[in-house]
Amino acid sequence: MRRLLIAVAMLLCVAGLAQAQVVCVDGGYAFSNQYGSQLNLLPEGRSSFAGGMAIEYLRQPHFYLRSGLGYRAVGGKDTQNAPFTSKKGGRQANEVFHMLQLNTVVRTGYRIGAMEFYLGFGPKLDFLMGKREFKEKLFADYKTNRVLFGLRYEVGLDFWMAHDRVKMGLMCGYENDVSAFAKSEGNGLYNQSYGVQLSLGVRLGGLRSEASQAETADN
Repeated sequence: MRRLLIAVAMLLCVAGLAQAQVVCVDGGYAFSNQYGSQLNLLPEGRSSFAGGMAIEYLRQPHFYLRSGLGYRAVGGKDTQNAPFTSKKGGRQANEVFHMLQLNTVVRTGYRIGAMEFYLGFGPKLDFLMGKREFKEKLFADYKTNRVLFGLRYEVGLDFWMAHDRVKMGLMCGYENDVSAFAKSEGNGLYNQSYGVQLSLGVRLGGLRSEASQAETADN
């Protein structure tokens, strides 16, 4: 099943690249934490950089697809309540893992002049890079998964300029895991993250303004 999901995600990205209309670079702030199916061990969040590249295709006046390849860090902290011991003598834990992500989002929106508002939703696949083990001994029984399936939600605003050839935008997003990041006999750990990113996009083709397309569709 995992191999099938990976193949579908890659196929969507390749298909999108063949018809790519806009290429984007995203980057910004992400805040993530982990929650448990039975027990929350790392409830406090940690902040990090998140970013990547994406292509937009099959663009219509109020609908388009967006596929991306990006990086994010996941994990969590507990500095108060967990049974952890630090070198400083306090009670704390701080775990971080690095992920490579493939996602495809369906966006729907509305354009007013140069401003384009949108909502997005779609699946994602996260690939764990580097270390797979937790630092704390409490997690010795937890086995991490290399590939995670999850969901991505977006809301944002783009501003088009240079005769609709370039756009700059602000995107807010939320992501959560559907499959467990790590499991023990009695508990599963899941990642969730919130992010704010700036986006810069360049149109590869289609000289006709999408504003005029939208006017034609509305008429």
